[in-house]
Amino acid sequence: MQNNLLGNSTLKQSGYILIVFLVILVVGAATWFSSNLTGLNSAYQFERQSKTQAKLQEIKARLIRYAVLTPEIMQTDNSNTYSIHSTSVIPGLGYLPNCDSNGDGQMDNGCYTADFRPQFLPTTLAKRHIYFNDRPKQYYYVIDSRFVIQNSNYNNPITKRFAPLNSLVKPKLYLNIPQGTPDASVPDSHRYVALLFSSPLDAKNNDGDAYFFTAGQNGVRNDQVVVGISYTEWKAAVERRVCNLKTEMLTTNVNEAFWFNAYDVNNNPTGDDWRSLVGGICP
Repeated sequence: MQNNLLGNSTLKQSGYILIVFLVILVVGAATWFSSNLTGLNSAYQFERQSKTQAKLQEIKARLIRYAVLTPEIMQTDNSNTYSIHSTSVIPGLGYLPNCDSNGDGQMDNGCYTADFRPQFLPTTLAKRHIYFNDRPKQYYYVIDSRFVIQNSNYNNPITKRFAPLNSLVKPKLYLNIPQGTPDASVPDSHRYVALLFSSPLDAKNNDGDAYFFTAGQNGVRNDQVVVGISYTEWKAAVERRVCNLKTEMLTTNVNEAFWFNAYDVNNNPTGDDWRSLVGGICP
């Protein structure tokens, strides 16, 4: 009888130890799995954000090329005949495409609303064979409306765009600067001509003001990818192009209606007054 009691006690202790061991094993496995799953999820998110960053950088490069080649891109109409425009209506350097407000991939008048809410990035200017992205409604885009290639808000005869646009015009989109900072207090390093955003758009970047933030700034989600064309980048690109054209441009008639010459609302609405600037910016 005593042996049976001792045997039962030993069995109970063994069973208890086994249960404790199993609990420890399960908890350890769950902790390991959770830790590794978190790590895998973080790795996946990092890879996805890196790919998005690379894609937006690629799109940014295409937009800058569009800006410095605007006169060549827009020197014909977009009819089937592609007739050459008069120099009096060909826009100068530095303009960028308008937004796509309805998600059809084509630029429209979505980028000159009363506020600064990003719209969709246009995918293409099909009739001019210019491509920015391969899928509509994939990324968001906001731009200072003065830099838009066509903007009916500016009652500039014929052109419907802001002028004169040259490197003295400082954009009024601000990145990673405290909200409410006066324009006069914003350094050039925080000024942007245009910004590109991953989807979904964080609420802090869609509140209608001119102040935008990258991931982790001002409470913006960590997965929000933002890539921009800064004022300093845009300025360097358009000034470099003007300087490359300087010798040729200076041989043109100073009184001709032409983007290189002085702006005049009646006689030269496309004028950007680069002629007066090249002496100070070019070697």
